[in-house]
Amino acid sequence: MDWSKVRCVTVAYGTNDMNGSVTIDNENDKYDKTTFKGALRYGIEKILTAYPLITLILLSPLYRYRSPGEDYSIIDYDSDTGNGSGGFVMQPYLTALEEIADEYHLPYFDNYNRIGLNKITAKTWLSDG
Repeated sequence: MDWSKVRCVTVAYGTNDMNGSVTIDNENDKYDKTTFKGALRYGIEKILTAYPLITLILLSPLYRYRSPGEDYSIIDYDSDTGNGSGGFVMQPYLTALEEIADEYHLPYFDNYNRIGLNKITAKTWLSDG
């Protein structure tokens, strides 16, 4: 691939970090790649240093909801509340992602809150959880 001809790259980021309860940031090392924000900063700077003409667009994760049954009457997991296994909620990661977009003056699209995927529509769209 000729990266010199690439003009736009989307970066969908965060769902696995949330699921793994990755630490959001390290005040003492803003490039700590074991943290959510540190790894993102590192990646952004690597890409933009190598390819300064590329526009990066950050995309948030999607709403997550699982049910062990087909009727979705039992919640196995809901990323709004953390109900079910794990107890992880998405909001701190969404906030951090938007902060990084602001920090680097990058476009950000909030898939989580803006595409209409939620606990009501999950049955239709998340047949695989």
